[in-house]
Amino acid sequence: MNKAYDTACTLLRHMNAADILPLVSYHNTDNLPAMEDKLFAKKLRGFVELLKK
Repeated sequence: MNKAYDTACTLLRHMNAADILPLVSYHNTDNLPAMEDKLFAKKLRGFVELLKK
């Protein structure tokens, strides 16, 4: 996941993107739904707030 994000960031910088949002992902869905994980939910809310700006 990190390599894909790094590649995407590189491509966005080459396209002169000014603001690149942070990566938000969750890989534990076999054990716990993403929205029940408090840390992930907090990160997702922060991501949504960045999109509202």
